[in-house]
Formats: sequence, structure tokens, C-alpha cells
Amino acid sequence: MPSLKAILEALIFASPEPVTARRMLAIVKNVPGVSEDPDSLTEQTIEEAVEELRADYGSRHCGIVLDRAAGGYRFYTHPEVAPWLRELRGEESFPKLSPAALETLALIAYAQPVSRSQIEAVRGVAVDSVLSGLLEKGLIQVVGRSPSLGKPLLYGTTTRFLEWFGLQRLEELPDRQELREVLLRILQEDAG
Repeated sequence: MPSLKAILEALIFASPEPVTARRMLAIVKNVPGVSEDPDSLTEQTIEEAVEELRADYGSRHCGIVLDRAAGGYRFYTHPEVAPWLRELRGEESFPKLSPAALETLALIAYAQPVSRSQIEAVRGVAVDSVLSGLLEKGLIQVVGRSPSLGKPLLYGTTTRFLEWFGLQRLEELPDRQELREVLLRILQEDAG
């Protein structure tokens, strides 16, 4: 009979997106065979078991880490092995975003839900192609329609956005001054 930690490890590994303690608890309780008493399991016991797994992976000094992302847990490759992964893939694992895409993404993250015309009013240029690229990368999504004239689409960030930027939730976004400093640093790196 597999241990709770082994089951959770497999669930996190197999999930295409971060998996929450609540979701794992529901799965463990729905499928018989866990070595622990399923009735005694709570979200807290799941969280504690996952934290033990995180510590295990952290102490092994291996190429994989278990970390929190977008409200759940996910396996990642360790940043130290990035050069070998790029060689394997023959590409950057995270394609760079243009300054226009970063600026548009920041506007969406801070003002969501926001329409294309609102973004264009701030940026002063058309953003159709930038929005298409961000949608294609899965960093933004259509979250509804505005009640205003013409009912324009409204955009917001996705779980993938949170994962890309290492955030649990939007409240972890830097304040505006911090954001300005980050954007300036990125623009300087791209120019240099």
C-alpha cells in the first residue's frame, strides 16, 4: 500500500498545473488504498505531508524542486540545471517578452479586468498583436465583457502568469515603485 507522501508526490508530478491541497485531499479520499486512515486526513495533513516532501527534495540536492505556485504545488527543474535543459530543448525554456509585451502584461495584471481600448489609452499605441502573443503564451485570458457600449472583451491574467512570475496570488505583485524598478532593469538588460 503506498504511503500518503508517495501518492501526493505522484499527483503533483502528474498534474499539468499546480494542484491544491484541497484537490489532493478529495482524490485521496475518493480512491481507497492509502496507508493512512482516509477519515483522519484533512487539508492540513495534506499540506504537512507536502511540506515534508518539499524538505526531502530540498535536502537531496537534485535537479528537481517541489514548490508552491498559483495556489497549489508543482514540480520544477532546479535553476542550476537550466543550461543542460536549454541544450536538450535547443531553445530558451521561457521565451523573452518584448518591452511592449511586458508593459501590456503589467497593465493587465494591475488593472484587471481591463479592455483593449483601456490598455491602448494608457500605452498610446495599438496592442492587438501584443494581446494575441500574450493570449498564445497563456499569460492572459478573456475574463468577460464590459457592460459599456459595444461590450468589449475584458482581459485578466492566468494561472500560468502566476507560475511564470513565481506568485501564489495577485496580491504578491510588487507595488508600483517596485514594478517601475523591475521594468527599468529589464529594459536596461535588453539594451545592454
